[in-house]
Amino acid sequence: MKILKSYILELCFILSFALPFIRGANADNGRRFVETYYGFTFLMEHAIVTVVFICSLLIAWLVKKQWTKWLAAGSYLFLILWIATEGYLFRMSLEDLIRLWTSLEILTQTYQLGFYLNIILGILLIIKYFKVKQ
Repeated sequence: MKILKSYILELCFILSFALPFIRGANADNGRRFVETYYGFTFLMEHAIVTVVFICSLLIAWLVKKQWTKWLAAGSYLFLILWIATEGYLFRMSLEDLIRLWTSLEILTQTYQLGFYLNIILGILLIIKYFKVKQ
């Protein structure tokens, strides 16, 4: 139980990737199944970005050097920008990015319901690992 307590933030962070995309269980001929939002398929279509982020987290966890923590933080920031721009990060101008972030349009998209929860948990996780003994 002590081990689980020390990794509760990590578990919440991992779950925050999957849970926001679950719409609910629907009955279909007596069987129940879970429908997913578009966000899960978005992450799968852009799997290279997701894999880079997960690999940088694993490297930071295994190597435990200062530069690996910065790598994980940078890849997380890139993943946030990539998801927020729906994969059009390099095709958007700075003006469009500012307009996107200042509008409430991003809040109304159903597949990003847990997007801000994921950002907060990720920032807390990064802060936790930056405070680890060096």
